[in-house]
Amino acid sequence: MHEARAGELIGENTEKNPLAEKRLINRANLETTPHSSRIRTKAWREPMATSDRASWIDTEGTIYLSSRTWEISIVQTEKKPLQDYSEGARRDGVRCYVRTFNNGTAFRARIVGLENVARELSLTEDLLRTGNRLSQVRRFKQYLFSPRRVRIQTLRARQIITDRLNQKSGASANLGRVMKQMVCKIPLNELRESRPRRGLMEAVERAVWIDTEGSLSLAHHTWEISISQSEKEPLEDYCKGARKDGVKCSVTRTMHDQRICYRARIMGVENVAKELVLTKGLLRTENKLRQIEDFKWWLFAPRKTTAPQTLRARNLMAWF
Repeated sequence: MHEARAGELIGENTEKNPLAEKRLINRANLETTPHSSRIRTKAWREPMATSDRASWIDTEGTIYLSSRTWEISIVQTEKKPLQDYSEGARRDGVRCYVRTFNNGTAFRARIVGLENVARELSLTEDLLRTGNRLSQVRRFKQYLFSPRRVRIQTLRARQIITDRLNQKSGASANLGRVMKQMVCKIPLNELRESRPRRGLMEAVERAVWIDTEGSLSLAHHTWEISISQSEKEPLEDYCKGARKDGVKCSVTRTMHDQRICYRARIMGVENVAKELVLTKGLLRTENKLRQIEDFKWWLFAPRKTTAPQTLRARNLMAWF
């Protein structure tokens, strides 16, 4: 059956191009294969690099004071991406663990303790894009360096932060014997605030934002990738990166719960297919992969007439 359908499609093609022929065979197979028996794209499974963890802190994380100590908390409905986060953090010397959350309906990755939080922020602070998260980093620093009697863990956390500042300024990072006197007396105005990272997003980072803040859905008879955020600048960076890769993307303002928020939108089957191909193999959540399967099911469904943009999207997704 597959061979017959492929033969019909290949017969319609006037050019005997082996690449085009393979695409047509793939398309025929998808059109005639039941949805349940298709090979699904697998989620990306490996410890997260520092840049990926920074994006997860930006989108799903929060930094706050809890039970007299600070922690970084990242909440997700799926456990495996948080396990990847935890493994990546532990590889970089940061203690992190994953537990159930909200009566078992979600999972949470936690980095607890001043020293662990300071070490994770020293790795990820320069990669954060949202002003909200950097304001939480600023409050953490203000707490860390406020004048008071401190324990040895606080001193070590202070040294981690000041080592990072010294390395960025080119000064010596060795505090030596005067660590206690020097670190305890650093003025707060010398703790230079990091600004949100600005610049176009590459496909690897855009995949994280699709995983965490994005949604792939059918709206107004066409498909779109929608990414919502309370801050406009990170979404503008997303669209700059997408447009550089040939994907049309725009940022619009909308209201949610009587609050202004912003949404990056990639509309049209061809643009959606381009973005999915660019981020192929970089998505970690099963929820997004299920949405992609729904998109593929709609895209390759038999129909009487097929628009040119749908045919181009089929050729792109035949390799997905």
